[in-house]
Amino acid sequence: KSSASGTASTSSSNKALLGAAAPGDNQEQEFLSEPDRQLALVSRSAATAANGGNSTVQDAKALLESTLAVREAKVALQNEGARINTKLLQFDEKEARLRKEVESLRAEFQRLQSGSDQMSRTVAELQRLGETRIKDLQTKVQQAVTPRYPGMPPPGPAGGVNSSTSQ
Repeated sequence: KSSASGTASTSSSNKALLGAAAPGDNQEQEFLSEPDRQLALVSRSAATAANGGNSTVQDAKALLESTLAVREAKVALQNEGARINTKLLQFDEKEARLRKEVESLRAEFQRLQSGSDQMSRTVAELQRLGETRIKDLQTKVQQAVTPRYPGMPPPGPAGGVNSSTSQ
């Protein structure tokens, strides 16, 4: 509200200082923004102002130039803010994608860990079965080698050699 009323009061004070503009000037000023229009009025009037009013016109011109500089700076800051907001949105989108990827990798890791645990249990079970099977086979071999009748020597060349040498 204050900037709009300030612009209106500046405009009305310029009109009071400058008097009414020429009819052709209004058509030319339709294409200018309000600050540019005011600057053009002040610039034009500087040549026609009385000696006493010259410093007031220069002050008004300096004020308008500083107003334009402030507006340009404001637009530049708004553009920079928009650029930063765009970057922040991009970072937010990238963060969301990375969060999803991390969650997916965690789920995959848990699945692989579960599979690894299952494999470890299976390997341990197979190892126990293998040990049991080996013991069973060792027992069968031992039974096959051990004489079936007590007091008889085991079959093989040792028993035959002893009996042939004693003759």
